[in-house]
Amino acid sequence: MVESCRDAAAAPALQAQGLGLQLRSRQVLQAVSAELHAGQWVAIVGPNGAGKSSLLSLLAGLRAPTQGQVLLRGRDIASWPGPQRARELAWLGQQSQAEGDIAARDVVRLGRLPHHGLLGAPGCDDEAAVSAAMDETECRALAGRRINELSGGERQRVLLARAFAVQAPVLLLDEPTAHLDPPHQRALMRSVAARTAQGAAVAVVLHDLTLALAADRVWLMDQGRLVANAPPDSAALHAQLGSVFGHALAIEPLHREGRLQHVVRPLL
Repeated sequence: MVESCRDAAAAPALQAQGLGLQLRSRQVLQAVSAELHAGQWVAIVGPNGAGKSSLLSLLAGLRAPTQGQVLLRGRDIASWPGPQRARELAWLGQQSQAEGDIAARDVVRLGRLPHHGLLGAPGCDDEAAVSAAMDETECRALAGRRINELSGGERQRVLLARAFAVQAPVLLLDEPTAHLDPPHQRALMRSVAARTAQGAAVAVVLHDLTLALAADRVWLMDQGRLVANAPPDSAALHAQLGSVFGHALAIEPLHREGRLQHVVRPLL
């Protein structure tokens, strides 16, 4: 677990206040309140249909809540001008797409649009950010290949690089490990940890509970509600995870290189 470097007295980087979301006749989210601070990595977990992706889309300002509000640096996210908000908050959605006859490096360059605008030309700083993001996700070798020629894992690494290239202080990722093999999953989690150590606020939706229990804090969703908000070593959280997932898993401690980690395995 990465130690938080935030000032406890500082305002949250992102805050959900009584969020509710109704889609047609279905209440997708109910009274969700939580805070994401600078220097903190939060993992959002829960069963299928629990409301994880819906919550992340509200936090990103991509959808308006039916009830409540989202505050970005203490200000209603809906009141932020689009370009300014895009520099403050980077997002990778579960269904993010990049198709067609476009080179991978050009896809990553899209992450710099909030900085130079549609009509502006990328400068040296932009190109340096693009290169650094592609190195971080180990996709520099794919730079000249067309995005529609890439495998699912290769495309995901390019899309992650696009989000990283924004260099936003708030980063929201929905199932970023999708299509990634174990070495690249580990590299991604190390990138997230490094960014939070440098002061970023990061929230990640994950299905892999072992990865989630490496975060600074875990938000457990169930049936549209936030039912737990706790550090990953919380015994109460472990009990709630077992309950929410139908007692189909076991959480076991693993001592590795002087650190305590938790491994989640299915009960067969």
